[in-house]
Amino acid sequence: MSETRKWYMPPPAIQEKDIVRIETADVVVVGLGYAGTAAVRAVAEEGASVLGIECRKEKGNVMFGSDIAQINSKFAKSRGVPEIDMIDFFNDWQIRSNNRANPRLLMEFCRKSGDNFDWMLEVCTQEEIDCIRIKHAIPPKYFNSDINGIRYWMGTAFIHERYGLSTTDVMRANLQRAKEYGARLFYEMAGQQLIKENGKVIGVVAKQADASYVRINAKKAVILAAGDFSGNAMMVHDLCTEMVSLADEGQILRGSGRDGSGIMMGIWAGGRMTPGPIAVMGGNYFYPNGIVGNTAALWLNDDGQRFCNEGFGGDMVFAALEGARLPGDKVTTIFDANILEHLEYQSIGHCSMDTSETSEIEAFSPVLLRKRLEMARTAGKNGYALTGHGFSNGKGNKVTIYATDTLEELAVRLGYAGENKENFIASVERYNKLCENKRDEDFGKDPSLLLPYNTPPYYGFQKEVYVGNEFLCTVDGLWTDDKQNVLDMSKKTIPGLYATGNCCGRRWGVQYSTSIGGLSIGMAWTLGREVGKNAVI
Repeated sequence: MSETRKWYMPPPAIQEKDIVRIETADVVVVGLGYAGTAAVRAVAEEGASVLGIECRKEKGNVMFGSDIAQINSKFAKSRGVPEIDMIDFFNDWQIRSNNRANPRLLMEFCRKSGDNFDWMLEVCTQEEIDCIRIKHAIPPKYFNSDINGIRYWMGTAFIHERYGLSTTDVMRANLQRAKEYGARLFYEMAGQQLIKENGKVIGVVAKQADASYVRINAKKAVILAAGDFSGNAMMVHDLCTEMVSLADEGQILRGSGRDGSGIMMGIWAGGRMTPGPIAVMGGNYFYPNGIVGNTAALWLNDDGQRFCNEGFGGDMVFAALEGARLPGDKVTTIFDANILEHLEYQSIGHCSMDTSETSEIEAFSPVLLRKRLEMARTAGKNGYALTGHGFSNGKGNKVTIYATDTLEELAVRLGYAGENKENFIASVERYNKLCENKRDEDFGKDPSLLLPYNTPPYYGFQKEVYVGNEFLCTVDGLWTDDKQNVLDMSKKTIPGLYATGNCCGRRWGVQYSTSIGGLSIGMAWTLGREVGKNAVI
């Protein structure tokens, strides 16, 4: 067996003599992130006893992310978000996933995400709810919701502390509501192994901060909600085969998520992983991000040549796949003085510029972009170097944006010389001709995104290509049925065992892609509540 495959083998069973105490509940929830929080509250409100465990300290149980997607909630309607046709939404999701997502789980989200989002906010005051913003409240002026057959909708709820309320605040309020219904929560307690008897999961052994063990008996079920496995390099290298095949020899791939312990416990108890490919959030694509968000500007390779449809599907998750497959070292982005107007043609997908945003504190704000462009012009030939998230590569090199009066000068500033410089200029001229004809005969870019670059000043920046770019987490896990019951190697349900959130597989199909920003959190919350209700039946 290979080194990477060792995670698959169950460790020796923890002995009864090493267990210092026993707890009992109808349902045990392992992990108190978004999905686990929803599950704990749902079980408690259904009238069953529930015990939730979390490996982090209570104060350290901070939620990652600020975007939460849902469709047709009362909250969204109160903010003027148009109603979304559930069937259109469902079919677009399956187009994105190559029809690989579990249709029953997906339809659960389509039918119930709105009600479940409103249920989430029941614990908030009206003053707190007023702090929640809708992204792209005013959509880009010329965006028609469909790019290359891929669609987008409004509805992302943006919950961030800078506006007076954070997702951590909301989750803690939901956990408090669960406690009011009798839920018991234990922190600094990490699940280690599941307990099976006659083929049924009847509990879990957990480790406390002092390294002692606790046995938690589950009369009805154990719900695995312990997150993803991107923080486990061994699992990543074994399961995320696309990234591994793209990476340099010896490169260690690791995301910013969890260690995969919940998924491993499910495997050790006889469960099976979802069929490949394993879906990930980032990591298998590359584009020079940050400055203009996912705007479909012009991309050039090391030779100064255009190499793909920069706006395919209106989403960098698709458009940037070719960037990770280039033989060169860098990707260059260029645009001109009309970039702020060009934003009005872009999609409202993940990491897109929010043209309705009037504050420069947002990363994808036109106000901040305008300020950076001014800094680039002022900086002259040395360019303006940016720091922070999205502006450095794995080696830590900064991204510098240059502003020039001519394309020739821009090519020089970006390091193009000789034939590559000639290619650079010819590529822009060719692109402008395609834009003039509104027909991209080279790479099929959507006509709405064919916007020429012929007005100085011209801007450009580069980023060094590396696999693992924006690798935030894995979004695949254990293979379940439509109730999130974990399946065994024969695809039969394992009684008493459920998986939700990023422990649950077959939600994205091939890779994470969002028709509404925040679908990962939104789906975790929705399916978390539903699995809680399923577990007590």
